[in-house]
This record gives sequence, structure tokens and C-alpha cells, in this order.
Amino acid sequence: MHPSAPDLSPLKSARRNKLLDVALHLFTAQGFRATTMEGLAEAAGLSKVTVYGYFSDKDAVFEAVAVRLAERLRVAVMGQLQTDAPVVDRVINALTVKHVMIHDLVRSSAFAVELMAQKAVVNRIFSDLDTALIAQIGDALADHQAARILFNGAMGIANAAASRSEMETDIARLVGGFLG
Repeated sequence: MHPSAPDLSPLKSARRNKLLDVALHLFTAQGFRATTMEGLAEAAGLSKVTVYGYFSDKDAVFEAVAVRLAERLRVAVMGQLQTDAPVVDRVINALTVKHVMIHDLVRSSAFAVELMAQKAVVNRIFSDLDTALIAQIGDALADHQAARILFNGAMGIANAAASRSEMETDIARLVGGFLG
């Protein structure tokens, strides 16, 4: 099946969502290589046949998890950009929420490097997401070049931060200093 949510009955949609929840947990807890379709089926309390009815293989599961995560990130960032707060605060909050979510879901995993290195299609998913988010931040600022600079700066901060708290503080300083 295609990685984006196909048209499913409510029961099948709930089962697919459960599989994606369990898969995200397994990927972050034990890494991509150690996660198997059999382990996913067991952890989800489903048969292997049922799991294969939703996903052709582990790569398809991983891609579906990435698509779902990208959509959650997009919604969270857009939610911050659409508030009535001053634009500086909206941009700080948008960039912070994106990187906090990634930190909490992926970067805090012992397998973060392995997970981030998986498959060109996942890179495309997040590259497309980043392009869309930069455009939205650019619209909020009425300055797409500033949005690109701030977005990439925040990504550098997130990649290098020793802690979530440091990351949040440094993103606020970057945006506040640049736009303030």
C-alpha cells in the first residue's frame, strides 16, 4: 500500500494507526535494523499476515511512519504560525515546536543516527516538509530569505545542542536577535 493513509474503514484505519504507533516505538527503541515485521506484529498483537496486509515490508512501514511524523510536524508548525502572537514569537514557537518534536521522538533515541540515515525517500519527505515550512515562515515574515536563514540556523542549533533546553533557548536567541 502507498505510505500515505489510504481510504480505510474506521476499524482498519485504527489498526493501521496502531501499527504506526508501535512501529515508531520499535524504531526508536531498537533501531531500524533490529525492528522486524515479525516483531512489529507481535508488539501490536496482530498476525504477520495482518501486518503484511497493510505494509509490503519494513521499508514501507518506515516510510509510512516518516510521512505521519512529517504531517504532525507540519500541523504543529502551522498551528504556531497561525496564532495572534507577535511574528517574532510565532516564528520562535514554530521553529521550537518542530525541533522539540524531532528531539523527543527521534534525536533522544540511541538509534537517532541510524534512523535519520534511512532511505532517500525519507530524506525527500523531510526535504519537502522543510521547503513548505520555510515558505510558510517566509509568508509570516514577508521575507523568504530571512525565513531560510532562520530555518537553517535553527536546524544547526538542533543538530548541535547538548540538550532540549539548550536548543529551545538558542533558537529563541537566534530568532529574537535576527528579527528583534
